Amino acid sequence: MTPNVGFAVELDVPVKGEVDDKKEEEPSKSLQLGGKLFVTGAAEIGTTLYMNGMWRKAFGLSFLGIGNIQIG
Repeated sequence: MTPNVGFAVELDVPVKGEVDDKKEEEPSKSLQLGGKLFVTGAAEIGTTLYMNGMWRKAFGLSFLGIGNIQIG
């Protein structure tokens, strides 16, 4: 069994526009961003970055929506 070490961070970032999250009844003004970094015993490094929720009117543009992104 190889040992694993890692950590995760989540931030609520205030944004211009509306953020819809299925858990909330009212749109919020903060976007949930997060990331994970881990190292395995085989000297492998892995990362994951993500954004939860649907950001409507992104960057103040009424026609732009960005949602539920995961990289890594």
